[in-house]
Amino acid sequence: MQAGDIFIIPGNTIHRAFPDQQYPITSTAIFFSPLLIHSPLLKHSFTYLKLIDLCKKHKTYRYSLDLTVLQEIEEYIDKMKDEDHQANHDSQELIIHWLHIILVYLNRNCLIDRESVKNPQFEPEWIRTTLQYIDQNLNNKLELDFLANHAAVSPSHLSRVFKQLIGISVTDYITTKRIIKVKELLWNTKDKVNVIAEQCGFQSMPYFYRTFKKHTGLTPKEYRKIAP
Repeated sequence: MQAGDIFIIPGNTIHRAFPDQQYPITSTAIFFSPLLIHSPLLKHSFTYLKLIDLCKKHKTYRYSLDLTVLQEIEEYIDKMKDEDHQANHDSQELIIHWLHIILVYLNRNCLIDRESVKNPQFEPEWIRTTLQYIDQNLNNKLELDFLANHAAVSPSHLSRVFKQLIGISVTDYITTKRIIKVKELLWNTKDKVNVIAEQCGFQSMPYFYRTFKKHTGLTPKEYRKIAP
């Protein structure tokens, strides 16, 4: 590894690094969920992940960028770090915005097969409509069979393609989106916890408490106390 190298590591890729004692290098790693990339407002939001798909396909993970591009990416990484330390009420949104910008820079400068991005056909329309439906109906029961019927595909096909494109299962996606909504309501409203849980689609309070603690490491009451 040389100073300035960028490594794109797809999820579930086993890897390790051996530091060179004579030439120490400070590195920065950004881990993110595909949930942060999808936006129902963008027709082909998964274009952001095309580079990661190609890294997985060609087993090419190391890239070197022009100095100007590298400096711009480093500036955005510094901004993300500073914003995380400031912990403003809108810091999360700004950090995700800068993550999108970094991925655009990487796509433009590292892509192996640029033609595949000009006509991105790897995101079926029914996936986009399913994601939109889930986002707009988190308070409702969202069972796999119902979602598959809504998308006009089989449940097994929906599960397979969803996991392939989103990176997690349908159930995990729904649960994560619900927890995100719960966190927003805990910070921005004074509603009781059980009311918020029900609004976000959690029918069982014991299950809700276990799931929230698993995702945040805190109880809903503890999480509400740290609101800015």
